[in-house]
Amino acid sequence: MPREKPGRRAPADKPPPHQHCDGEPGLSGRGRGILKPGRARHPPEQQESDHRRWGWGRVSGIDWNTGGQAPFDRVRLSAAAGEIPMSRLGAASGTLRVNLRWSGPEDGGGRGPFRRRIEPTAALGVAAGPKVDLDLGCLYQFTDGQRGVVQAAGQRNGDFARPPYIRLDRDDRTGSSTGENLFVNMDHSGHFQRVLIFVLLAGGSDDLTKVGAALTLYPTNGPALGLRLDGQGPAKAKSCAAVLIQRSGAEFALRTETKYFGGYQSDIDAAYSWGLHWAPGPGKVRI
Repeated sequence: MPREKPGRRAPADKPPPHQHCDGEPGLSGRGRGILKPGRARHPPEQQESDHRRWGWGRVSGIDWNTGGQAPFDRVRLSAAAGEIPMSRLGAASGTLRVNLRWSGPEDGGGRGPFRRRIEPTAALGVAAGPKVDLDLGCLYQFTDGQRGVVQAAGQRNGDFARPPYIRLDRDDRTGSSTGENLFVNMDHSGHFQRVLIFVLLAGGSDDLTKVGAALTLYPTNGPALGLRLDGQGPAKAKSCAAVLIQRSGAEFALRTETKYFGGYQSDIDAAYSWGLHWAPGPGKVRI
């Protein structure tokens, strides 16, 4: 009989950074461990057709869910592709995992997480000493009008099996190889009107675009979807609205946003007319 893999222990709670939401809170609950999406893929001819149609470029990757190298396909997301149906991505049902990793200050050599790390210096606009700390989160809106946020601040980690059907696994403050993960339960997508994935800069730098941040979306079926957060934005970007998943006609579609802001959650909220009420939170407060 196959042996059951031991479960992972969640790290102790830490003081959450940034803002917390006073209005339309997301419901929280205990996690059920790390959920691993299936490895089924579309037929090669359909993948190739989708790659041409949406202008995707292939890049190699590492499966950080297991910690080892894996021969899966990864495609690069681009804002130029516009809206892409979730069914085309193999993400219309099952678990959609959104992973955030970052490599800290870089010298520009190489690409992605394999760039050479260097020590923080004043010339790079990076504070000496503390490691770069990023936070992954999302805003969600249901078809009945209920709205909320899933994020580390305020311990709003969400719930996978119950509303909001989105779960944040942990608050990684060191930039580890596993990073942070959001698990979106697409089997309950009938409740969703839109979901906006965002990234916040919590410390260790004054510019989000300079820390080697990368998002990877893992659908239940189909290739992983990669997005680097190193584009043009404010002189010192503190947050990024990265990916928007919303209803488009009879189904859901994904659109790459990569919009950078000099502020934090309240700035993102205002730009997308989410209508939540924000207040300073405990820990590293950002308004």
